[in-house]
Amino acid sequence: MMDRTDPGRGRLLLGSFRSASLGVMKRYTVYLPPGYDEADERYSVLYLFRGHEREWANAHEDGSRGGATVVGLLDAMISTGRIRPMIAVMPSTSSADNSIPGLGVNMIAVQHARGRSGIGSGRFEDYLLRDLIPNIDRTYRTIPDREHRGVDGFSLGGYTAMLLAAKHPEMFSSAGCYDGTHMWRGLRDPRSRAGGASDATWMRNPMFDAAFGNPRNRVFMRKHNPADIIAHARGAALALLRSMVFHVHAAACDGQKGNLDRARHFVSVLHEAGLRNSFPDVVLSPAAVHAWNYADMHMRRALPLHDRAFRRDRRSP
Repeated sequence: MMDRTDPGRGRLLLGSFRSASLGVMKRYTVYLPPGYDEADERYSVLYLFRGHEREWANAHEDGSRGGATVVGLLDAMISTGRIRPMIAVMPSTSSADNSIPGLGVNMIAVQHARGRSGIGSGRFEDYLLRDLIPNIDRTYRTIPDREHRGVDGFSLGGYTAMLLAAKHPEMFSSAGCYDGTHMWRGLRDPRSRAGGASDATWMRNPMFDAAFGNPRNRVFMRKHNPADIIAHARGAALALLRSMVFHVHAAACDGQKGNLDRARHFVSVLHEAGLRNSFPDVVLSPAAVHAWNYADMHMRRALPLHDRAFRRDRRSP
């Protein structure tokens, strides 16, 4: 818990509840804005994804952060009026040891998780949408509607954020990510010869066996590929996607230090569908790599855009 005596700082809490979908206890970190305890207002909610519930709030998650986290950014931007007060939720979307990602997918081969704690039934899409969000709306003073709910994420958390936004545009009005591990459209790498080889990252890495099977169920994967979902959206789903705002950033390099090519490909899919990325250049900065200090830099630029997307004024109960 953060210092409650400083009016310029919010509170950071560790919460837990039993997920009916997973059949296990799951934890989350929640940021409550300055003045939350003294007010009776309701607040917009931003869900931040990576894997473990500690990651967005841990100043030492890697050696790049220098003691800073998104919590400090929220405090500073709220106290100076750059953004309105909001709640931020950082849920566990993985096994307890963070080795098996849940990805926001109802896993089809949960046996490959080998009984790791925190996985349960493997139904992570249901956990997030049917259990976590309603639990947060019951427990805290949120504004429980699409217009005041957003998602963002880093790395595989970026994939999760884009999957939830693409598959459930009725739930969110704002969606961002930094250096997301995006799937190629059609699961074919456009950089390769002869029309594109299979997406090696997603097809071969054993950490995805539980979610997508081994061998992979390509039909199931494409139903959980944000690029494919957006490219094939029609009617009401496309209209909802076009009313959403996207804030996609990437590292300045590709390979082990970044996902630039994947981000550019994903943004091109957005543009083809008539959706717009908020940033004119997907590259966060010329020096950006796949590290937490740059994920925090992305949030410094994305938080005001999420706030702007939460269009209507905060309401009292």
